[in-house]
Amino acid sequence: MINLGDDMSIDALLDKGHDLFESGNFQGASAVFIEAARLGSADACSMLGYLFSRCIIPENPKLSVYWYKKGFHYGDSSCAWNLAMHHKENLNKRWYLYWLNLANLMGDEDAIEELKSGEWWKKRLAR
Repeated sequence: MINLGDDMSIDALLDKGHDLFESGNFQGASAVFIEAARLGSADACSMLGYLFSRCIIPENPKLSVYWYKKGFHYGDSSCAWNLAMHHKENLNKRWYLYWLNLANLMGDEDAIEELKSGEWWKKRLAR
């Protein structure tokens, strides 16, 4: 059980979550990031999306998408980019392009470069 204290700020929660993440305590990190996300942290949502897609076993793509979408609604362009990558991995061109364009409109540098290349779908499928 992670003791969060009664009145930790979002920044303090994020620091604690990152410390737990870096130490390999992914379950503890997710608990802390969930608290920060409930307080409105887009960064916490992004980390939760990553944790559920790459770190916590078994991976949970549905929870990953849930947290990335929540982060997108909080204004995080990297969450839109990560949703595009999720749909790329699942070979869903329509949703890949949808999220890629949203990330681009939000100013995400990876999305901007991806769309500038003109090879965005071919390049993704080749990986």
